[in-house]
Amino acid sequence: MSFSSDEARELAAMFPGTERAEEAGVTYFRIPDVTLPDGCDPSPTTLLLCPSHLGGYEYRLFFAERVNTPVAKNWNGSIHILGQTWHAFSWQAKEKVTLTQMVARLLRALICP
Repeated sequence: MSFSSDEARELAAMFPGTERAEEAGVTYFRIPDVTLPDGCDPSPTTLLLCPSHLGGYEYRLFFAERVNTPVAKNWNGSIHILGQTWHAFSWQAKEKVTLTQMVARLLRALICP
């Protein structure tokens, strides 16, 4: 997935402290201190956005810890990236969206069936 520098700036403006990093040719965005939707714990937490195709997903949002959610999720992704183990739940998307929309959709998916 390609993204513009405007998208990266928008993400950083929406989530202060966002840092861009690369590992094995893949770009990631580390997003610290994100407050999760009501009913999710722990909150705040650190997120890692992978806006590229990875493991059969168009993009993935990883969490520093598995999150307890009001609606059970299939936490099927644990992966070691940038020196840390991250966790993700299964959620597919096909439509083209901005970096900020990726994060917003996956945060909303935490509380939706």
